Amino acid sequence: MLPRKQYLARPDLLVKNKVQIIAANLDQLVIVSSTKEPQFKPGLVDRFLISAKSEELEAIVVINKIDLTNQTEFQAYADAWSSLGYHTLFTSAKTGYGMNELIPYLKTKSSVLAGHSGVGKTSLINAIQPSLNLNTREISRSTGKGVHATASVVMFPLDFGGWIADTPGIKVFGLTGINKANLCQYFPEMTKHDGECKFNNCLHLSEPGCVIKKAVKTGDIHEFRYLSYKRIFEQLND
Repeated sequence: MLPRKQYLARPDLLVKNKVQIIAANLDQLVIVSSTKEPQFKPGLVDRFLISAKSEELEAIVVINKIDLTNQTEFQAYADAWSSLGYHTLFTSAKTGYGMNELIPYLKTKSSVLAGHSGVGKTSLINAIQPSLNLNTREISRSTGKGVHATASVVMFPLDFGGWIADTPGIKVFGLTGINKANLCQYFPEMTKHDGECKFNNCLHLSEPGCVIKKAVKTGDIHEFRYLSYKRIFEQLND
């Protein structure tokens, strides 16, 4: 058994103060979201980006199922993540769109795919390497949400070099090692304003003289990212 280095993890849902390791010894995290079926969730992408940053993992954002809608509806989100240094791609596992752009990022790397059930993680792997012919399932017609097709984390070798791990869909992704005091350090657009707020212990919520809130109003910080920060802050215990 190799020593555990970088990993993707979340708090155990059943045992308090225990961490559930999803995958370990990785080069990068590929965060998969879908335009619809299931609904696009930028907040979950932001949570995964925080986890990747905390573990010093490269992060790639894949917006899948672009065949179901117009790309322009999601371009602002893609531009925001790209401006922060995260490679962001549009794909369609169904049509093969974007595969030529995605494959070079996977070559010779150890990657793990993560996201909600039904966003197309397994379908993307099949599109990248059809010989695997992995089992997939349709979206539930009654709920509009994904149905688990992957029951455990499985890693596959890629013919062009590298490894890719498929993971079960995640409904709730809590953060480990993150608290209210250090949360802003995982938002690159906030860290560039370190020390500029009126108060050194500013949490960027209701404090007067907060530079972060001003940056949101001017558009220097994207509003959806700030809303992600606030939601995550409210859910953290300390």
